[in-house]
Amino acid sequence: MIKKDEKIIFLIGTIIGAVLFILIFGFQVLDFTYTAWLLPQSLSDLSQHYIGWLFYRDSSWHFPLGLIDNILYPDYASVVYTDSIPLFAFIFKLFSGILPEQFQYFGLFGILCYMLQGGFSACLIYHFTNKKVYSLVTSVFFSGSLLMLFRMFYHTSLSAHWLIIAAIYIWLCKEGELSTVKSVIIWSVLSIIAVLTHAYFLPMIWGCMLCDILEQFLAYKYKKGFLMMGSSGLCAVLFGWIFGMFYGSSSKTGVFYGVFSFNLNGFFNSQGYSYFFDPLPTASEWQFEGLAYLGLGIMILIAICLILLGIKSIKHIAEKNKDNAKSASKKNFKKKIPYIVFFSVFTLLAVSNVVTFGKYMLYIPLSDGIAKILGVFRCSGRLIWPIYYMILLYTCIGIHKLISKKWIPEILAFAALIIQLIDISPQISYLHTEFASSERIEYESLLVDPAWQECAEKYDHIMFYPDVLYIISSKKVAGYELQMYAHENHMTLNMFCLARVSTEAINQNVYLHFDRLKQGYKDPDTMYIFLEDLPSESCGLHYYYMDTMIVGTPDPLESAKEIDMVYSE
Repeated sequence: MIKKDEKIIFLIGTIIGAVLFILIFGFQVLDFTYTAWLLPQSLSDLSQHYIGWLFYRDSSWHFPLGLIDNILYPDYASVVYTDSIPLFAFIFKLFSGILPEQFQYFGLFGILCYMLQGGFSACLIYHFTNKKVYSLVTSVFFSGSLLMLFRMFYHTSLSAHWLIIAAIYIWLCKEGELSTVKSVIIWSVLSIIAVLTHAYFLPMIWGCMLCDILEQFLAYKYKKGFLMMGSSGLCAVLFGWIFGMFYGSSSKTGVFYGVFSFNLNGFFNSQGYSYFFDPLPTASEWQFEGLAYLGLGIMILIAICLILLGIKSIKHIAEKNKDNAKSASKKNFKKKIPYIVFFSVFTLLAVSNVVTFGKYMLYIPLSDGIAKILGVFRCSGRLIWPIYYMILLYTCIGIHKLISKKWIPEILAFAALIIQLIDISPQISYLHTEFASSERIEYESLLVDPAWQECAEKYDHIMFYPDVLYIISSKKVAGYELQMYAHENHMTLNMFCLARVSTEAINQNVYLHFDRLKQGYKDPDTMYIFLEDLPSESCGLHYYYMDTMIVGTPDPLESAKEIDMVYSE
């Protein structure tokens, strides 16, 4: 049961989180009808996530409920793989009829993440310290973490770090107070929210839950643990299925496991986000996924904790009998097993089978089966986040426990927090300039050739010619522009940038379609986009150069001049 003081702490923590969000990102992003900031002329993945919501909103209802019928036409795709925050996308699609035409929920999601991060972290620290002011001050280390700053409005769905803090809070603070029914419900609800936010949070939540269950097993309590595992797993699979996570033939595993990993220098490597320290080397540019820089303020507090622990250990050895200390150590080891498992497993998964320290690398081969399983979470570096927040938690608890003088922990924590914020101020400043300080903008398409409007009036479908992977990797801006063009004109696409998509299958379908065109087939409803290669024959199409790209149509256009093509061999 939540105590009255914890409710107050949670409420104030959410307010602090909201204030912090507004100071960094401003109020503009909270305007539901302001959408232009989500469509920068850049390579931002945020555009992909917003456009995914637009197509899901325009799509007819299907079952599974998350299916979109207009971005992999004639096939379907799940909103889960557009990273459009499926839970919010579904809720607002229900009310689509009464919502304004221009509508976005990403700002709302952002401030809720900061609020819940602040609330749960304040309660977590308060549980161990019983100090209100200290808990609220140190909660800013969590709600203002570099990890949150880095993800917010870049990969927005991955900003829900409050799910990790909530899981740690339930494990460490509440499990002993909860009945079996309440435990099963809470862990199941967290699992559902994780699946419908971003699936990478699922192993992080389950890691905390399984350590909780391990504690119960070590205490010979089995029934509750089995029910928690069974219910959480069933709910995750069920809601994943309901929202189309398992729909289609595309592989649900990722490739390149071990590339997007955590570097062993990660806790001290600012990767360019520190005011005080230069970035340390990494094995590849993709290890930004393992960003876990603790910040100078936390590192100072860790150093103080280590010094005080060293002094305390020396005194303890001098005062206590060595045999008694050994006996006590053996007695406490059993209680430490879940924590050892927690730190070991998450660290090993985050590091992956390609162990790196700076630019040094050690490759550990894996069997195809294991690699395929681990490839589901190919960006393994993200799995260091629970360890990161545990380090923050133990540091904050340690300062309070090791310094008994009144107000000294609060003063020390506040000073370290100021240093921490100064240290990560480059990222804070960048985000403030990008989102809070910029003038309100209007989206203007880069597709200005009048022939685009003629095409929109004539055709219902857009087909990208292979290689579609080229569009995803090298022509994102063109891809976003064409996606917005398709959305605004109620057209379908045969390709969309998804977290999991079989580009080989899409390419093969396009090649088969063009083989039919070569044989005289004509699709009167489809226009074709060529961003890289061209077919080996004319295929009965008329070709036009429109805004840096070549467009093919089954019928001649009146508003554009046809060009002579040199076809691929």
